[in-house]
Amino acid sequence: MLRFKNPMLLVNAYLDGELDPAARLAFEQQMAADPALAAKCVCLETLQRLLRERLPREAAPPGLRARIEASVGIRRPRVQPCWPALVALIAITATVASGSTGVALPEQIDTTHDALVIATSGH
Repeated sequence: MLRFKNPMLLVNAYLDGELDPAARLAFEQQMAADPALAAKCVCLETLQRLLRERLPREAAPPGLRARIEASVGIRRPRVQPCWPALVALIAITATVASGSTGVALPEQIDTTHDALVIATSGH
């Protein structure tokens, strides 16, 4: 069994779901073998749950994200509409819609065709 030198460093990562599957399994095996570690994990998990339940989550101040991104040099790309792609999409949609009319309404087209044949043949 894999033993961690300082398993308390992994308790928070374990509780937050940040361990990969192999590390998670190894940590769970270590907790199964060490009741004191398991008790500490349960205690910390209970504390985290109580804090989440009883303390309201505070909203970040407006503009905080923009200030952080500016301070570390992250720039968001400007989103501009791509007019040629939009025009092409509309053209494709119109083509497919007009072409599928014959598939969707075959009886109506056949009736119209029959009426035209009868009208032009003099019957």
